[in-house]
Amino acid sequence: MKKVLILTPFMSGSGGTETVMTNFFEAYKQLDEKSFDIKLINIGGTNHEEWLKGINYQLVNLPFKNNKKLLSLEYALFLPLIMLKLLKQEKPDIVVSTNPVIWIIAKYWRKYYNSKVKIIAWYHYSLSKKPLSKRALESADYFWAISGGIKQQLKRQGISDEKISLIYNPINTNDYLVKRSQDLTTTFVYVGRLMLHGQKNLKDLFDALAKVTGNWKLEVFGDGIELSLLKDYVNNLGIQDKIVWRGFNKQPWKSLKNGDALVMTSKYEGLPMVLAEAASYGMFMISSDIETGPADIIKDGENGYLYQDGNILQLATQLQQIVDGESLPSQHMIQDSVKFLELDAYILRVQASIDRI
Repeated sequence: MKKVLILTPFMSGSGGTETVMTNFFEAYKQLDEKSFDIKLINIGGTNHEEWLKGINYQLVNLPFKNNKKLLSLEYALFLPLIMLKLLKQEKPDIVVSTNPVIWIIAKYWRKYYNSKVKIIAWYHYSLSKKPLSKRALESADYFWAISGGIKQQLKRQGISDEKISLIYNPINTNDYLVKRSQDLTTTFVYVGRLMLHGQKNLKDLFDALAKVTGNWKLEVFGDGIELSLLKDYVNNLGIQDKIVWRGFNKQPWKSLKNGDALVMTSKYEGLPMVLAEAASYGMFMISSDIETGPADIIKDGENGYLYQDGNILQLATQLQQIVDGESLPSQHMIQDSVKFLELDAYILRVQASIDRI
């Protein structure tokens, strides 16, 4: 049986990658016939350990985990030696990591000790927004791609198809459906960090909604330092009475009384789990058609709509169609559209990838 070691740097404890790790290990437990053992080692620590419950893990805490500059210095000074100790102690067959620096160091120690350990790069970002160096790409033996777009980006970087496994990200199965609006007011939903510009790009959503007529509201789940900026912006558009600020909520879907469509206006993502989660609750989706992520989840016109990134008029038209009472697909059909991301299907892709090594 192969021994697999997942190495990660500091993790806040409340991000999307932590959710992926939690679901990964939950999926692993469900495997009837396991061909590999798995352990997570976090180098740097975490601010919240709740996400580690049920995970076979080890924490390597560093004193300055809450100071980015000092933590970077600690990594520069000590990460190679920490990894050397861990690799000699654990003796893994495969090292998996989300971090390019860890790939590079693992390859160095492998060469130094003439080891046969294989390195899997598990990158969670669009390469066009967070590029990888040639050295990082050459340090990995295999790649786990979390979206079809990232797989294509890797191939354009010269990585051969046989070295890339498209595994996506895992979601939990659930039987709960977010009820659609029963009254005359359409409810749109946003879940994520509050950013007027930048990655999350809520400006486009507000600009599009300002063009929508009829009865609608937007429920916003999330927090961030730009909250007051966003409130000023919707005030200037004159739509402030239609926006409900719900704050951060660990269970936004179950706290919704009604929800007709989840809207995402991001400029870039790896694989946007908010779309997958929305679909798992039977919610119709509208998203910018960015380079990586949304097209893996949304089948345009079937379980949601994709609009050209930056095309405010197209987005407004799609929102208006829903307000005007356009017939939406059944919620069970939307749920079924993301079954390929559920834990049982996901972990079989992971195991098949490991078995090929």
